[in-house]
Amino acid sequence: MCIRDRIYTAPAEHGDIRNLTNSSGSRDSYPTWSPDGKWIAYVSDKSGDDEIYLVDQMGEEPEKKLTDSGHFKENIMWSPESDRMLFSTEANELYMLGIDGKKPTLINRNEHRDITTYAWSPDGRYVAYDFAIRNRARDIYLYDTKEKKHHQITSHMADDTEPVFTPDGKHLLLISERYHGARILCRLSLLPEEEEPFIFEDDEVIINGEEEEDDADDEGEENGKSKKGKKGKKAKKEDVVVKIDFDGIEGRIRRVPKAAGRMMHNIHATDKYYYYLVVGKVRMMFRRSYDLYAYNIEKMKADKVASTIVAYGMSADKKKIAVFDGSNFEIFKVGGKKSTAKKPTTAAAAKAKTGKLDIKRKVIMDLDREAEWRQIFNEGWRLVKYHFYDPNYHGVDWDEVHDYYEALLPHVRTRTELNWL
Repeated sequence: MCIRDRIYTAPAEHGDIRNLTNSSGSRDSYPTWSPDGKWIAYVSDKSGDDEIYLVDQMGEEPEKKLTDSGHFKENIMWSPESDRMLFSTEANELYMLGIDGKKPTLINRNEHRDITTYAWSPDGRYVAYDFAIRNRARDIYLYDTKEKKHHQITSHMADDTEPVFTPDGKHLLLISERYHGARILCRLSLLPEEEEPFIFEDDEVIINGEEEEDDADDEGEENGKSKKGKKGKKAKKEDVVVKIDFDGIEGRIRRVPKAAGRMMHNIHATDKYYYYLVVGKVRMMFRRSYDLYAYNIEKMKADKVASTIVAYGMSADKKKIAVFDGSNFEIFKVGGKKSTAKKPTTAAAAKAKTGKLDIKRKVIMDLDREAEWRQIFNEGWRLVKYHFYDPNYHGVDWDEVHDYYEALLPHVRTRTELNWL
């Protein structure tokens, strides 16, 4: 997590909170765990420009700088094998970067808007991303990292965005506005469908004794013998290999029943649930709040599992969810719910299978305001450098402007004076 532009790690239950980047003179952001849990990648401007760094999760070894290309970087996403990552820039570019620190590979660049959402396939071969056309509506593309080819998946005039692969590698989730302009959760089958999707089956109906077989399975589990094995051991999960038939693929898009909401975004998929955010009813003073929903694939029903939050994330093993309400973090298991009590007791939290992180009492940092002000000044200068529409800055020497006003920094004594500068 990122607190006042520093990267911290916090245990889900017991242990210390670690400050991995204790520096007031840099803006450290977008921290992301590798799926194997060994590394944390993050963006920092400590070199004078946004670059990607790698640090071990204990913070014991020297950090490793992976890029040296400048520009603003954001939204780091690790590959399932923890050997590569994706990131985007303010120049509307999407890159693939290896942990060996070699030159990043440009996947694509968009002339019309930034590439905002992208995802790895479970086997690490494909990258799904949104790509805008001239009317600024986005389509979904797949990049084959093995064949080095791009495939356009959707071509509707409406907006398609936020592609996410399901863990089994058989489907691609996305948010589409093709149904009357509303943001709807859709699912695309990567191979021709063998049976009709989204058929609700009533568990109470007994057909050909199937329910009796389920009861027998339950009895076996009580005796410590289940489908997992004679001694209750979990069967080894087979590696997923994603197979795609691109012929007529857009015709296999299906609307997920009863899954919609205003400003739907941030999809995560597990074997049993699809998670997403929608705008909540309660509005905070300076920002919107969101409600988190879990869509049960078997029951075809969406249930609210957290209310009035700012953001959420899911662990790489798809077992835990962390939510942030603007002040506190809380962790609960996939399939569970956020505690509804305003100040949950330990018993209440345990009952709801949640864990509240006591961040305020445990976070420690060294604060150097003058170093912070210098960083803010430099970042403001870089914002104009990389975002100004005229590459020639209307004939102004922008480096000279930086040096001219930087000479006044030692005389700044308050945050208000920095704003004036």
